[in-house]
Amino acid sequence: EVQKGAVVEPEFVPLSPLVWQAVEAECPPEAETLEELTNDLAGRIEAAVAAGGEAEYLVRVILTGRTPLARQLRDPDELAALAGDLERRLGLLWAEIKPGAVARPLDPAALRQGPSVLAHALDLIDQAGGDDDLLEAVAPELLAGEVRPEQRRRYLRELLTGLDIILAERLLPEEER
Repeated sequence: EVQKGAVVEPEFVPLSPLVWQAVEAECPPEAETLEELTNDLAGRIEAAVAAGGEAEYLVRVILTGRTPLARQLRDPDELAALAGDLERRLGLLWAEIKPGAVARPLDPAALRQGPSVLAHALDLIDQAGGDDDLLEAVAPELLAGEVRPEQRRRYLRELLTGLDIILAERLLPEEER
C-alpha cells in the first residue's frame, strides 16, 4: 500500500519460472562436426543462462558465420536434432536453432581458377583496389557525393573491402556456397 509522501520501493515478483533467452552465436570455424558445434553452443548457452537461478529456460539460438557445416545447418531435421541434443544436455525446457547468416568458408583464390564471370569480377576488384583510374572508371559519379578526389577513392576502396566474398556468394549456386 502506498501512502502520500512515503518512499516507494519496487519489488520484483516473479510471475513465471520460465525465461526466454535468445543467444546469437557465431559458428566456430574450427568446428567440423555437429558434435563439436553442440559443445560450443552448450558453453555459450550455459554462460547466457548462468545468472538466471532456478528458472526453466526456453532458448532460441541464432547461428551466424562461416562454417564447413553450413549445408547441414540449412537442414530442418539436423537443426531439430541439434536442438534436441542441447535440450537433453542442458536440461532446457525447449530449444530452437535458427540459421541466420550461415555460409560455407570460401576461398577467393580457388574461385579465380578457370575462366568465369566470377573469376573476371574478382580480378577486377583486385585491380581496382590499386589502380585509381580503374577505380574512378567503374564507380558511378554520384556514389561518393561532392567530396575531394582522395576522399572519394578512400571511400570507394572501403566499399571494395569484403566485396570478393559477397560477390562469390551471390554468383555461386546455392549448393556450392
